[in-house]
Amino acid sequence: MNKLHLFTPIKVAEELLLIDSSVLRKVRPEELEGESWLGERKVELSPNITTMVDHFNSLARLVPTEILAETTAKMRAKVISSFIKVAKACYNLKNYHSLKAVLAGLQCTPVYRLKKTWKKVPLSRKK
Repeated sequence: MNKLHLFTPIKVAEELLLIDSSVLRKVRPEELEGESWLGERKVELSPNITTMVDHFNSLARLVPTEILAETTAKMRAKVISSFIKVAKACYNLKNYHSLKAVLAGLQCTPVYRLKKTWKKVPLSRKK
């Protein structure tokens, strides 16, 4: 497991910002034309947008993977709390791409259904 939640939330958010900004800077205007990132030739026509989408999806899958790898509700709640802090740090850094990916991971069905785990997440983190 990656154990991403063991790093400080601000450090994780800063690294995510570096990744996102490095790819975003490479996006060429023609990659945005005609929704080319949706077609069969998306990798050829919109390589940087495809990279951003892949990064988003990887992060959105990583969050529940990290949470569900824990065996107790208490540890899962700690991991959830850590990712909520990462999301807040992303917000503060104005990195909405990674913010939404983390939120997507936290809101996915397998994590959302962990009722006992969510009860152990401090109320202050849920706001």
